[in-house]
Amino acid sequence: MSGEGEVRVFNLEKLHPNIFNPRKLNFSNSDIDQLKTHKPNYEVYLNQIDDTTKDQLTELLALASSIDQSGLLQPIVVTDHPSIIGEYMVVAGERRYWSHILLGRTVIRAVYRQVNEKAHRTLSIAENLARHDLTLKEKVIGLKELMAIDENFNRAEHVMNLFGVRKSAAYMLLKLAKQESHYTAVMSGQITQFRDIEEFEKSHNLSPITEKIPTVGKKLTNKGTYLKLNKQQTLKLAELLSIDTNVESLADLIIEKLS
Repeated sequence: MSGEGEVRVFNLEKLHPNIFNPRKLNFSNSDIDQLKTHKPNYEVYLNQIDDTTKDQLTELLALASSIDQSGLLQPIVVTDHPSIIGEYMVVAGERRYWSHILLGRTVIRAVYRQVNEKAHRTLSIAENLARHDLTLKEKVIGLKELMAIDENFNRAEHVMNLFGVRKSAAYMLLKLAKQESHYTAVMSGQITQFRDIEEFEKSHNLSPITEKIPTVGKKLTNKGTYLKLNKQQTLKLAELLSIDTNVESLADLIIEKLS
């Protein structure tokens, strides 16, 4: 992401946080000012706030310390602000942006890119999903948001690249994001890891249909023949056609799609 666009040095006063950031930060400028006031006794302030904000600010302090010692190893990405002429908004690297403010810096190195709102949202979500400490719930929420913006993320190949996972894991993430029953289970905490999926499906009688399913071979070949699909082939075909594999009429839906 940082390799594309024009690298510049931006005045932090001209930059604004990312309004499209899917991973909302609990802290504000006021919290940053408080940390500066209590430096170096940060715990005095951190112990006064809620746990979520405290955790985020603790992570920010660690990142700021790293940047202070080693410099900014990767520039942030910015674009034109959608409503303030002559100013800019962070697309990716918001924690690095806040770290510079915490350190009292006045400028930051950034890649400038001209992006529309769709691309901005996509980059913002994808940048957050590149983190290694995400929970399964955060991954599924982010993937579902990406799928709503860009249909390419309905494909396993894009999910593999996004999360750096194998195809089997990509299909499981797609299932959790696409199928309402599974998505609800992730949101409620019934599914917190991949190995929970099979047990969830069994307990809710949601096991995929396993019978061989005839497709419209007659219409495709014009010879009156039918193609028999095994379980793996059936589920793969349903996935490619964006069909919920837990419905009773899976065969009919596949035939209808192919027709």
